[in-house]
Amino acid sequence: MAKRMAFPVLLALLLTVRGARRLLDRTERSAPGTTWPRALVRQVVPGFVLGYAAAGLLAWLLTLAFPGMLVVPQNSPELRAYDGYLGAIDGIGMEELFFLAHDEPCARSWCRENLANTRALRAAGKAVLAVDYATSAANVRTACDRYAVEGFAGAVTTRALDVINPPCG
Repeated sequence: MAKRMAFPVLLALLLTVRGARRLLDRTERSAPGTTWPRALVRQVVPGFVLGYAAAGLLAWLLTLAFPGMLVVPQNSPELRAYDGYLGAIDGIGMEELFFLAHDEPCARSWCRENLANTRALRAAGKAVLAVDYATSAANVRTACDRYAVEGFAGAVTTRALDVINPPCG
């Protein structure tokens, strides 16, 4: 039990070091004049590292205080590729799997990547809580139908989250 509870902190540190290194490597290879020059990334990345470490520590403390609490990160399903990640989470919350705000079909390459990684998490037995942003009745129906086919739980609403819609299903 203690091993499972301490793992989120270790995982957060590992992920942030690897993620920071990957981000720095990408910016090193990027063309001059990009929006993320290496110098800026060197200033920003330590904040992300600290943020992820703090999130891991908070998750660990909450599991101590509330045994049985579920760990459900939001977005970034690609983190499943890191050793130990699947064992550290109970599910994932995903936005914009099928529709971007508002009513724009999610057809970009990152949409396909997110959906593939989310499907893999679902296949690994993790709960998927999805939200898409659509207002047209046809798109709401489409998103809900897709959730049913994929085995996701979810709702379709507005990005402002100012409308309470019933969950799909």
